Amino acid sequence: MHGLHGRRADAGIARTAPTLVEDRELWEAKEQCLRRETPLRVPCERGVEHVAQKRDLVGAEGSDLDHRPRVFHGGSLGAVSSLDDLAALEPFAIWDGVVARSIDGERVGLAIVELDPETVVPEHHHDNEQLGMVLRGTVRFRVGDETRTLEPGGTWRIPPNVPHEVHVGPEGAVVIDVFSPVREDWRTLERLDARTPVWP
Repeated sequence: MHGLHGRRADAGIARTAPTLVEDRELWEAKEQCLRRETPLRVPCERGVEHVAQKRDLVGAEGSDLDHRPRVFHGGSLGAVSSLDDLAALEPFAIWDGVVARSIDGERVGLAIVELDPETVVPEHHHDNEQLGMVLRGTVRFRVGDETRTLEPGGTWRIPPNVPHEVHVGPEGAVVIDVFSPVREDWRTLERLDARTPVWP
């Protein structure tokens, strides 16, 4: 394969096939990339260190090694494309005045959450670790014993099972939440009719 300066990326490097099955699959994928004649294939040149990276890199180049999409939308178990738009995700109600759109991987879920003005998300806790950030509006967030008003760019980290609550400002808010593991309990929540997202 040719690099940025026209030299073969594998020139002068002796390669031997590994013995472990997982390592051999990775080696074969890298070899396949190196045999391509396309002048510039940067993902192949930078190499991979793990089978998950192999799947991501090869998938990004137009093929999927095991032919199974890895992304799930809106808590649905149906496989979909790995690339999509926020407006294509199915909205669902978490509480009154709180609507989310989520995309779930195997171990982590991401949600864009729209909160109506003056909404209160009551104190609750869950087994999932939660990270988040305000995208629009303001929220008064309490995590455990700490309370703070957060504006766009304000972040939070909530360890598993720590009580927390949110009071939304008068203009409403949009936040991004990340959960690990995926919020399985959200899969049974009421789905709403399609509508245009408040953000971006």
